[in-house]
Amino acid sequence: MNNEKWQNTLGKIKDSFQGVEEGSEPMAEHGGTRAWIIFQGPLGKMKLERIAHPRVVGKTVLHSKRIGSSATVEYTYDETDIVGYVKAYKWNEGTQTWDEMKAPELP
Repeated sequence: MNNEKWQNTLGKIKDSFQGVEEGSEPMAEHGGTRAWIIFQGPLGKMKLERIAHPRVVGKTVLHSKRIGSSATVEYTYDETDIVGYVKAYKWNEGTQTWDEMKAPELP
């Protein structure tokens, strides 16, 4: 999801639902950002989260053939190509946690 669609979605949620909270934070792992909005939706307390980060263009596995050594993975990112996706969560009152919603569960 690109920035324009995310802003349109935020506007529609703010116009349609009550109890709106929103925020964002940088992700230190690879220079991305995580933005979220929490609102009272038709299924109760809901959260949409958008994660945007540079596209992975390469992966290098560094390892040794010695016994007991570990392997590490280095990723190469394209700083000009940003990938974004959205996840939907529903608040679970029983466990007091956010449960991720899959596409068939969405209204």
